Amino acid sequence: MLPHSLVILDTDDHSFDFIAGKKGARFIVISGQPINEPIARYGPFVMNTREEIDQAMRDFQTNTFVRDRAWIKRNR
Repeated sequence: MLPHSLVILDTDDHSFDFIAGKKGARFIVISGQPINEPIARYGPFVMNTREEIDQAMRDFQTNTFVRDRAWIKRNR
């Protein structure tokens, strides 16, 4: 594995091989129930479709990503 790797374990996966370097290793393990929906991911974005990913990227690049729902209300 390379630094900053992502390992996705499915329901049939039970293990993976890993060798730490001289500085050791750190992991973040995330688990959850299946949502039975399609998943599209790109960079930090996770959505249901590639079209939603593209829209999220446009929103982020134009500084409108979740602005109305999160940033403005939180700063009032």
